[in-house]
Amino acid sequence: MLEKMKRQWIGWLLAVAVLMVSCVKPEEVILENVDSFQVKSVSATGMSVDAGLKVTNLSGSKLVLKDAKLILERNGSKMMEIRLTDKVVVPRRSSSVYTLPLVVRFEGLGGLLGIGSVFVSGLKGCTVTVEATLRGGWITKKYRMDDLPADTLLRQAGIDPAEFLQQYQLQ
Repeated sequence: MLEKMKRQWIGWLLAVAVLMVSCVKPEEVILENVDSFQVKSVSATGMSVDAGLKVTNLSGSKLVLKDAKLILERNGSKMMEIRLTDKVVVPRRSSSVYTLPLVVRFEGLGGLLGIGSVFVSGLKGCTVTVEATLRGGWITKKYRMDDLPADTLLRQAGIDPAEFLQQYQLQ
């Protein structure tokens, strides 16, 4: 009986050790910048785009971005939603530009006009909610970040908001 319990405990310890080894630490994944942006199609309600994102994965585990959604709001009103349409796989110990296939949907005419006003008057009052499902090794985890200032998120993606607006002569 005691021998059987020992084996069970050793089995559990090994399982926990394997799971811990497969965990990916946030500092091992570096999102550097948006490298490219290509509009594939446009419709009355939105568009389909491919965004190239430079990612460095220093971990020993393959990463899979299974699902992602970004919601842009201004003063509490939803203007736009960007959704990942297909999973993205980042091999272990790699650094490259990965294509994110995205669908951009505007919240009706009000959302489209709201986006236009953002480009004219700036990002003041704009917040972003991000949801993502990421798999690293054997672990799948859902992330959610609410009400991030839009200009902060752009800076984290390697884009200077003022430069972006000026480049397209929108400010």
